[in-house]
Amino acid sequence: MSHSTLGCVRSLVPVLLAALLFDSATAATPPPPIDAFARMPAIRNVAISPDGQQLLFITGVEDSEAVVTIPATFDAARR
Repeated sequence: MSHSTLGCVRSLVPVLLAALLFDSATAATPPPPIDAFARMPAIRNVAISPDGQQLLFITGVEDSEAVVTIPATFDAARR
């Protein structure tokens, strides 16, 4: 091997070792449980009333759902 080829190989060794270590660390991470994908979102179906005065959303409360309305008091013009 020439000196330039040997230098190139030596410079690739740390990169290859880092790639192997990173791959083995991610392979040891267990996948998330199926329940994480089947869970209902905390808040869904967010809507604003036609007059812009109320926000509405659906949220889960234990084993049931609740429709929540709150006044839309946010004023973007006020600083």
